[in-house]
Amino acid sequence: MAGFSHKRPSTTSPNPFKAAELQARDKSEWTQPMHALDSIRLVHTNCGGQIRQRIMEAMRLCGENTQLQGMLGRAVAPAVYTTNAASITQTYALQALEREVGKLRAPRS
Repeated sequence: MAGFSHKRPSTTSPNPFKAAELQARDKSEWTQPMHALDSIRLVHTNCGGQIRQRIMEAMRLCGENTQLQGMLGRAVAPAVYTTNAASITQTYALQALEREVGKLRAPRS
């Protein structure tokens, strides 16, 4: 058959939160919770215990930042967190991190 491909189509899209340019950026202005969250970027998603532990550490370090605590709390909620398939939890936490990084870049008046 002409035009038939024997390759399986990709079922997963690349995770934009694991891009190399995100790992190589300047982190000098980051807070402690941001560093704790960045450490989950390359953890395999079948290691949910490590991901959850690092998110809980970041929540402990948040202090007065209740918005970040709430976002991270949703990431480890029982409805989202699964020990052996923690990709959604990891993605939620990395989205929270990118939101905090965006606040650092926002122009201050």
